[in-house]
Amino acid sequence: MIGDNIMLAVPVADSFEYNIEFDLYAGEKNEYGYIGLYANKSIRAVGKITKVVTVEEVNGELKIYGDVTDDEKNRLCKYKEKYENKKRTELKEPDYFFAKAPKKILPRKVFFVDKFYETDYRNIGTTGVIGSKKFPLAEILSPMPTTTKEIADELRNRAFPSIGAITDDKVKKIMLAVSVKNSYEENIRTNTYCDDKKGIYGYLGLYKDKSICAVGRVTMVASIRVIDGKPYIETPATNEVKNIICENLKTWKLGDKDNLSTKMFFVDKFYETNYENTTTVNINGKEQIQGIIGSKKFFLDNLLPATTEEIAYQLDGQTWELGQDITPKLKSSSDKKNELEIEEKETEPLKPDVANKSSRLIDL
Repeated sequence: MIGDNIMLAVPVADSFEYNIEFDLYAGEKNEYGYIGLYANKSIRAVGKITKVVTVEEVNGELKIYGDVTDDEKNRLCKYKEKYENKKRTELKEPDYFFAKAPKKILPRKVFFVDKFYETDYRNIGTTGVIGSKKFPLAEILSPMPTTTKEIADELRNRAFPSIGAITDDKVKKIMLAVSVKNSYEENIRTNTYCDDKKGIYGYLGLYKDKSICAVGRVTMVASIRVIDGKPYIETPATNEVKNIICENLKTWKLGDKDNLSTKMFFVDKFYETNYENTTTVNINGKEQIQGIIGSKKFFLDNLLPATTEEIAYQLDGQTWELGQDITPKLKSSSDKKNELEIEEKETEPLKPDVANKSSRLIDL
């Protein structure tokens, strides 16, 4: 079958209850591995396609082209009867289903599934599913679950993917410094940063106390919306990542704000550094450091390629000023040598006579 690991989402607002009851879907769609039933801004159920047949109605008689069991035929007939009755009585529409118009009878495909397992894969965008929408499950759910129930469970409390990997080479080389005076410890502990208004760049720098104190390489950005106290995650995420997101929502009390929309940035690790801001401004005759308002971009071209830990090392001890494009310099070999000599002096063991004096002082 074409696209075994692709789920085709189809709008079924009027027929959802009968799709669930009889484990089938009728429509003129291409064949994929799974069918997702879309209603009320969410994929509400998913089923693995086990059989596809073509059906048409001729002179009031149902003709099925393809091998079906007595059970499948019975389910199909009952589905047609119930759905057409609903269209006639509740929706006030013509009592036909296997036709595009009352006077034009056309064949239609019927997709039988193993079972429709209920889920809640939210569409938090502004437009709905028009016609159909394909979802590559092997990419969204990695590793790919082995059963349909597991797929439904994994999709629950997620949202449609929209933010992918950072592909622009220029963007990958930019560090965005953000002010984190009140959240620094949580950022370091969880290796995440949360903000809806910031752009997506290759690196994040955590700014507080007049310095960029840590830097991390952005590995994933998850768009999140809190609806009825539940987080809906827009980017493919492992269970570990989902747990981190939920924990952070509690820590920062984001779950208390209904319909909150935000982005959560994940980094490989925040490596601590000390990249000092020396920008001064005269206020009432006193020179003071002018801090970052919002965020500031730093261009790391001179430092790359390098690991995040190496970048933190390169930034450590350097200074910068606002009002210009900031491109940190690569430390020279002499800088490294001087730093190593300082480290050696700091860790140099005490000489015997000094050690004895120290011992006597401690004894006193």
